[in-house]
Amino acid sequence: MLKIRTIIVDDENNSLEALNILLLKFCPEVAIIGKAENLKKAKKLIDIKKPDLVFLDIHIRDDTIFTLLDSLKEIDFEIIFVTGDEGFALKAFSLKATDYLLKPVSISGLQDAIRRIQEKIIYNRSISDLTKDQVDQNVNKGAPKIAFPIQNGFRLVEPHEITHLIADGSYTNIHCTNLNTLLVSRNLKHYEVKLKKYGFFRVHPSVLINLRYLREINRQDGGFLIMDNNKTLPVSNYRRKELEDWIKGDKSINQ
Repeated sequence: MLKIRTIIVDDENNSLEALNILLLKFCPEVAIIGKAENLKKAKKLIDIKKPDLVFLDIHIRDDTIFTLLDSLKEIDFEIIFVTGDEGFALKAFSLKATDYLLKPVSISGLQDAIRRIQEKIIYNRSISDLTKDQVDQNVNKGAPKIAFPIQNGFRLVEPHEITHLIADGSYTNIHCTNLNTLLVSRNLKHYEVKLKKYGFFRVHPSVLINLRYLREINRQDGGFLIMDNNKTLPVSNYRRKELEDWIKGDKSINQ
């Protein structure tokens, strides 16, 4: 049986333990690997444990869980919100949350949410790194195309057709020269590894660019980049300095 490695985040101990008991009793596919009552512990657990799924309450002490989510470089896990507050549903689903459960949590609602998570994980694993690498290797015997998973199969794209990639939680938006955009269910780190040998560079925690389409590095307002298609992209201060040194010929890009 597929085990969904799960963390629970809730500052109310009674609610945390109630959800823990429901999961243990009615969701055998869930393996609870950690529990947190505050944002600091939650971030540490997520960074160390690398969960498949995190249950999140909205209000944590005097803050909200969105402070934690905003602090993460990538959201490479599934999310189910469990809260007594109905007012954050729209924002929650904008973060690609699988479900938004209101307290007290019903058994059927919880099981339905876990079933959807399980189906999603099984699908993602069915197009695992090994399978994708095999597809890439076969294609690369001709042209160096990259296989991106789409709903009904794969879309093959040559690296030079990609201008930049932007993280979207546990997904990635692939932006191409023909102005098409692909949303794929892999995180940005996965494609950073695949594309760096083709001249792609991580300029920001959420942005990977094809250096051949970089037009301008601007230092205003903390720094930003302008691409050949006039798209403006963020750049971290450290990466901007590295890009400037590379352009001046003082050093190579550290990919």
